[in-house]
Amino acid sequence: FFPAYYGDLSNALRQARQIELNVPFFGGDGWDSPITLQLGAIANGCYYTNHYSAEDQRPEVQNFVKNFKAKYNEIPDAMATLGYDAMLVMADAVERAGSADPAKIKQALAATKNFKGATGSITIDENRNAKKPIVVLKLMDGKQSMVDSLMP
Repeated sequence: FFPAYYGDLSNALRQARQIELNVPFFGGDGWDSPITLQLGAIANGCYYTNHYSAEDQRPEVQNFVKNFKAKYNEIPDAMATLGYDAMLVMADAVERAGSADPAKIKQALAATKNFKGATGSITIDENRNAKKPIVVLKLMDGKQSMVDSLMP
């Protein structure tokens, strides 16, 4: 398990492969970067978890990816997708609050349940944390593919 950002991943994988440590590495969303894909074969068989996958066929994902790509000419990364969902959750809470009163908006945010976002079905728990799925991605030959989506 290598919980680091993509810059450190590059060095770690190169060094591991140099000493013939040819095992899959596993990491988190810090690996989400085009630089990770540029590692090519040295990252083959490695896995990481992320907030979403552009391969997910849910309409919420595909519509977001299509619109983002049309505007920016690239596939959105996880940070863009999280920002998008955060704005949608807030807009939904304001609408449900029926008011610009911060206390009512806070209450509506806390009551968010099963909001369908690009990163999955979002529920705000009793500790104000967003509960939503994570995706598992596999790296192979400079590409990533979605393996699974898991709920906590």
